[in-house]
Amino acid sequence: MVGARKILLTTGVRDEVSEKPGFRELWGRGIYHCPYCHGWEVRDRPLAILAKTEHLVMQVTLIRNWSRDLVALTDGESGLEPDARDRLAALGVPLKEEKISSLEGDGDGGLRRILFEDGSEIEREALFYGPPQRQRSDLAEFLGGEVEAVGPFPALVKSDPTTRETTVRGVYVAGDAGSIMQGAIMAAASGATAAAFLNHALCGEDAEATVAGNGGAASRAADATGGSEAV
Repeated sequence: MVGARKILLTTGVRDEVSEKPGFRELWGRGIYHCPYCHGWEVRDRPLAILAKTEHLVMQVTLIRNWSRDLVALTDGESGLEPDARDRLAALGVPLKEEKISSLEGDGDGGLRRILFEDGSEIEREALFYGPPQRQRSDLAEFLGGEVEAVGPFPALVKSDPTTRETTVRGVYVAGDAGSIMQGAIMAAASGATAAAFLNHALCGEDAEATVAGNGGAASRAADATGGSEAV
């Protein structure tokens, strides 16, 4: 049995990268999760964006800031509404709903070509793809914390946005496990925030215990002297 007055969860999330050939081999080298992390390095190059439903349009809107040579992929029927399709067309971004069969590298660790099950293919130098995620640990739920879906993120530990305390009193969360802003810098910042509020809570509890203890001692001393006061 292990006891603790406070707990800080920094367990993170796990990316469930596609098992199709090329995805794992190119993950982090030719396939990127975040344009804010990697967009500058592939600016003005032929890019592809893989997502489904309305999230695809949001990604296109964002990533066209780095390159206008874009192709939108859905790896099967997209489920896009007509207005979303019209928006892609107005932005000049072709939509391919064919199933992807594999990715081909360029020999130097980067992406060269995307191949589809119907035999077609396109040459691209980078693919932006946010794979499904799940909590790396079930500890938050085991402790009674709430896990919620936020936009395309299906499993984030719910917490107070200021203190980072979860729905379980005394349990805090920092890093990717509880934030849609995922990355080392943001994780470190949320960890510093959580640590500060956690420490503040501990200090407050210690002070209250001291006050309560001294108050009891003063009361006992007063009882021992009959409550008399020196004049």
